[in-house]
Amino acid sequence: MKHKIIFIITALLLFISCQQTTEDVDYKSHEILFDASVSSRSTMENGFIAYDGIGIFMIPRSDASKPSTLSSLVGNWINNGHYYYDSLGKWTAGDKNYWKDGVTVSDVIAYYPYYSMESSSDVTSYQLDMKANQTPLANLRYCDFLYGTASKIDFDDYSIGIPIVLKHKLSKINILFDLPSGVSLINDRPVVLNNVVLNGKVNFASGDVTPSTSATTVYAYYSASDKKAECIVMPQTIAGGKDLITVYYLNTTDSKTYRLTYSLGKSLVLESGKEYEISIKIPAI
Repeated sequence: MKHKIIFIITALLLFISCQQTTEDVDYKSHEILFDASVSSRSTMENGFIAYDGIGIFMIPRSDASKPSTLSSLVGNWINNGHYYYDSLGKWTAGDKNYWKDGVTVSDVIAYYPYYSMESSSDVTSYQLDMKANQTPLANLRYCDFLYGTASKIDFDDYSIGIPIVLKHKLSKINILFDLPSGVSLINDRPVVLNNVVLNGKVNFASGDVTPSTSATTVYAYYSASDKKAECIVMPQTIAGGKDLITVYYLNTTDSKTYRLTYSLGKSLVLESGKEYEISIKIPAI
């Protein structure tokens, strides 16, 4: 009988010890970690590179069964947190964020590239201004707005990291060139896109982007080895009949520089998150 009593007491002590370990978790010492990745498309098909920055919103749910809504930069557990991709391939926070507790369920929004915002910024209609000069590859990448979400996030399931896949929200135009012998595009801004909309608004709560009504000129990135130009613009419809592409090239036969402009035969619809290829054959002189 004595042996049985000892066994029961031992089991009870083990149970109590286990319960105390769970209740004594110091959530505020557990950093919230993220594992953001890119849904493939040409400009960033190899994923993020060192020192890329993303913004993070983490919004607690008032009812664990109902999704939260981002409405402002006030009252969220993480308000536009700045995370950057370090040289080891990990996302590091400029200011670390920690778990609130073990029971709160939250939703997460991530976007690229990171924008510094004022507390009064309208997160449902935030101004996006892309660079008109996209000839440097760094400028092209910075124009590639991405957005992603993660739902029903809590400490138990995501204490070691929250995975988020970011998707492209703007439109990308690729221009492929067929160049005859003795012809090469000039080095300084050889491919220009006309009558395109660069700027607009983004609703961070939904990820929807809306173009402005002002068209402008864009200088595309050009790879001489690939004979390919690339640029990123707002989703939009460009009316038929308008001049779209201007190309500057050098003919080594006569050492002269030429300019060609190509107009749209019909309207071109550029949808969010999609890329389009245009092939151009430069005529021999």
